[in-house]
Amino acid sequence: VDGAFNLNNEKVFVLGEIIHNEQIVGRLKDKGIVTIFSIDDDRLSKGDTLIIRTHGESKIVFDKAEKKGLNGVDFTCPFVKAIQNKVCKYHNMGYKIIIIGRKEHPEIIGINGWCDNSAIITENLKDLPDLSSEKVCVVVQTTFSENKFDELIKNFNCKDVKSLDIFKTICYTTSDRQKEAETISKKCQAILVLGGSKSSNTNNLYSIC
Repeated sequence: VDGAFNLNNEKVFVLGEIIHNEQIVGRLKDKGIVTIFSIDDDRLSKGDTLIIRTHGESKIVFDKAEKKGLNGVDFTCPFVKAIQNKVCKYHNMGYKIIIIGRKEHPEIIGINGWCDNSAIITENLKDLPDLSSEKVCVVVQTTFSENKFDELIKNFNCKDVKSLDIFKTICYTTSDRQKEAETISKKCQAILVLGGSKSSNTNNLYSIC
């Protein structure tokens, strides 16, 4: 967010909401930064600045931005970028990728774009296709419920999998806030959760409370 506000380029666009926060999006608009929702938007032209938001984007978006001659500014969250790199690495090693998270969430869509959109995306690890004799890599959305993730992995039937690598890629800040929310909710009669209604992080805190 600070990086976006510090940009002084003439024509600046951000691909999707930079974060799920209406106030921040509104302030960026006041600064002249235009929010768009497709790399193929007609308003984009060579030399324009394109911000990649914190949720990250798929590889094809970066490739298209370069082809269009855009000045790309990558503000992908470092935790999300680490998942993208891991997924890309393991996909290239022949692993089947499982992403635990919400299929329609922009972070998940972006991560899936680093393994040729071939990942299994799920929130329950049930009714999975046959993974016997497969090499499997499991990652999780950065804002996913830690308790739910631990429970899913504990009950994950993976006895016939050839090789299994599980990465608990939940952001440590998310994990800390979830633990705090659980502790506070046991002591208080009411909890007020401040955050964007479209935010996975906010909604998980609400559910915990």
